[in-house]
Amino acid sequence: MKDILIILGLCLAAILIGAWLFLANPKSAASPASTVTAVTVPVPVTELGAGTVTATATSKVNYRIQDSAALAKLWSMAYGASTTPPAVDFSTDDVVAVFAGPEPTTGYAIAVTRVEDAADGRLITIALSKPDSSCIEADTVTSPYEIVTMPKTALPLAHAYEFATSTCAR
Repeated sequence: MKDILIILGLCLAAILIGAWLFLANPKSAASPASTVTAVTVPVPVTELGAGTVTATATSKVNYRIQDSAALAKLWSMAYGASTTPPAVDFSTDDVVAVFAGPEPTTGYAIAVTRVEDAADGRLITIALSKPDSSCIEADTVTSPYEIVTMPKTALPLAHAYEFATSTCAR
C-alpha cells in the first residue's frame, strides 16, 4: 500500500509539473492557424499611356475609371481635348490613372509597379522617383502620370507609395 501511495504521489507531481510547464510557455499553446500568413495574388496591368507634362493635374491624385465617358474626360485632361482614348472593355477591365502633381524640374517619374489582390482588398503600389541633388535637370515644371488597365474587381482599392531617388550618369 505504501508503494502505491508513493507512485500516486509521483504521478500527481508529474501531472502538476507538466501542467505548469505547458501553461508557462505560451508558444506551446499557439494554434496552427495563428501562423498562417496573408496570401496575395498578382494582378496583370497594361499601360495605356504615360507622360511628364499635363497642364490640368495640379496635385498628386489617383483615379479609378469604370466607364468610357470618364475615360474620355481623363484622357482629355492628360492629352488634350482633341485626342481620343484607346478602347477599353469596361465589362472586364478598370482603368487606374496616377498623377504625381507638379514638380519643379524634369527627372521626376511615377509608375504603377505592382498590383496585388488579398482577401481584404486590391493594393496598388505606386513608385515615385525624383532626381538626386547632383542631377542637372531643366527648370521646367513637369507633372508625371501613368494610365493603366487591370482586371475589374469588386474589392476595395488601396494604394501604397514607394519613394526613390534616381542617380545621374556623369
